[in-house]
Amino acid sequence: MRVRGRLFVLALGVAGLSACVGRPAERPRAPMLQPPVELHVLLPLSGALAEAGEVQWDVVALAARRLNESRGPLERPLQPTIHDSGSTAQEALAKAEALVANGVGAFVAPAFPDPTLGLQDLMDTSSVLVVVPDARHLHADVGGRSTVALLPPDALRGAVLIDGALARTPDATTVASRRPDGAPPSEASAAAMKRAMARGLLPALASEADLVVIQAAADPPRDVAVRVRDRVLTTTGVRRVWTDPKLPEATLWMDHERATAATYDAVIALGRALRAAPDAPPERLREAVVGAPFEGMYGPTEFSRFGPAEAHYAHVPEVP
Repeated sequence: MRVRGRLFVLALGVAGLSACVGRPAERPRAPMLQPPVELHVLLPLSGALAEAGEVQWDVVALAARRLNESRGPLERPLQPTIHDSGSTAQEALAKAEALVANGVGAFVAPAFPDPTLGLQDLMDTSSVLVVVPDARHLHADVGGRSTVALLPPDALRGAVLIDGALARTPDATTVASRRPDGAPPSEASAAAMKRAMARGLLPALASEADLVVIQAAADPPRDVAVRVRDRVLTTTGVRRVWTDPKLPEATLWMDHERATAATYDAVIALGRALRAAPDAPPERLREAVVGAPFEGMYGPTEFSRFGPAEAHYAHVPEVP
């Protein structure tokens, strides 16, 4: 494992290629000499998650390099600055608050549950933009309109299922929950029941209810479904559709694959906004991030508001 300090600046080449998104570009472009703008990223480089954080180091470097290769004549080059978030919620929050106190208005959060959970209090603060690579472990009501996440909370799948079921059966009045033996409790199923109650459905027996929330001992998104009378509804899942050929093999091992794609796409999302408007306040950067679709590792990436807090999420699940 590489040994590094607590603050890291990656000096990347600025010779460019012609693409404008995450995919590797193809046609060369002449170098453009402009002062770089810092792109701040939190990674857990100490503690229990240190090895996983080290793996994401190369992901950040390559994503920023791709952006530098594709920039236009009026766009600034990016200089990634990596900060050690530690591996706990408390350490991550302390580091993030220190960045904000030092005038950093936007940064990419770690793609790991504990550090991400520690940043919840900053996810609806107008004075900072936190781009969350993976929000699976957050509750659906965390944050607000200023929350920006590449992968949405698991709980949103439950809410989407109930909305889809009621769109198909608007006269439904009752709901029940069923968990077969061996199926663990899930945020998605709990959110589905909460959403059903919020929309006015009353609890009933599973054998009599119009809608039945079904938990399953399966991988997401198949871990929850909703039975609508004689039909069972499920949601779509997010799958990586391509990978940068320059990524080291270690970044795509099973344990790192999701963090790799989410971190890469988060750097692309924030980096595109920063290079075009490096001095913009967080509110304007947020508008630039969520208003500019791009082709990421998870395919076409567009942000939409969803959930009770109307947070901005990419890849919101859908009912086929």
